[in-house]
Amino acid sequence: METEDVFCTAPGSPDGDGLSPSTPNTSLQFILDTYPLQGGDTVWIDAGYYLLEDTITITAEDAGADQNPIRFLGATDGNTLLDRNDRESHAITINSRYIQIGATLHPVKITGGRSGVHLNFDGQNITIQNCEIFGCTRGIETFYGGPFIIEDTLLHHNQTGILLSKSSAIVRRNETLNNEDFGIVCDGSAASIEENLVAENGAYGILAVNVLRSPGTELKGNQILDNGAGGVRGEAYDISIPPGDPCVTVNAYDNTIRALVGTLCFSFSPKFCGILSGNSCIDEAGEGETPVPHPADVNEDWSISMSEAIACLAGWQQGSNPMEYAIRAAYLWQNGEDYIYNSEEAEPLCWELQLK
Repeated sequence: METEDVFCTAPGSPDGDGLSPSTPNTSLQFILDTYPLQGGDTVWIDAGYYLLEDTITITAEDAGADQNPIRFLGATDGNTLLDRNDRESHAITINSRYIQIGATLHPVKITGGRSGVHLNFDGQNITIQNCEIFGCTRGIETFYGGPFIIEDTLLHHNQTGILLSKSSAIVRRNETLNNEDFGIVCDGSAASIEENLVAENGAYGILAVNVLRSPGTELKGNQILDNGAGGVRGEAYDISIPPGDPCVTVNAYDNTIRALVGTLCFSFSPKFCGILSGNSCIDEAGEGETPVPHPADVNEDWSISMSEAIACLAGWQQGSNPMEYAIRAAYLWQNGEDYIYNSEEAEPLCWELQLK
């Protein structure tokens, strides 16, 4: 890939000390291993194609400070590309604190790794900003640790765009597109997923998993469009002895979901105890907006308890008594009766029992 230098005034060399634009080194790992980096330091990665021989590893010896991270910045022309060329190894692993990869005017492109960026339990206060990550098994992968911020980043044509495993994270204003499986996976993570475009991924747009009734994922203002298996999937599992009572704790506010034919905007298992508010569900069949599914629609036994009805449906009232609506809802779904949506009626009367 032919590129022109943006930062440097001389070609990179294995013998360069990397301390000035006139003496650049060709290896990012050389900089990390040679100099003790600290808060406020910036590593400039000039335009070019960098075929990585090994994983770039940022350890605790190179740590930033609160409000003063160590920054790794790409060229302003967007032509900084790091290629791991090994789907069994990570491109970048961060085991440190207060590190930032990329910035608004300094994107970094990453490809060809088991993950583009791997953040584990030693990683804290890490920011990934304005990067492009593609052709990896997982674009960004976290394993414990945090808080992490992933923002303004394009993740496409990976197996999974973002995997958050038991981590605290804010994921905002990203685009996760055309990934083979999931756009975003939150597995036991306290994550806030905000204002992302999650579209045309092979499986679910967003998969959120929690243990028992532990606090789950919060979704706000996302566009979740045309994903292969459905929009949002919530699952809860039990690891306790004796068995507990797992329940999906996703909270979703003001999201727009467009579902392909034969898929759902929201689906949950084994049952749902979170909050759905202000979401818009659009089916691809062209019939316009349809109501977000009633929680009973996605319970495996097609049932709803009175407490679920009161908690989840009270917000749909049109001036009527919440208890009356709860009783009506419990009646409609208690045995899995078929029902139809009458667009001329307001909730809850828009759901009408279909006589057989």
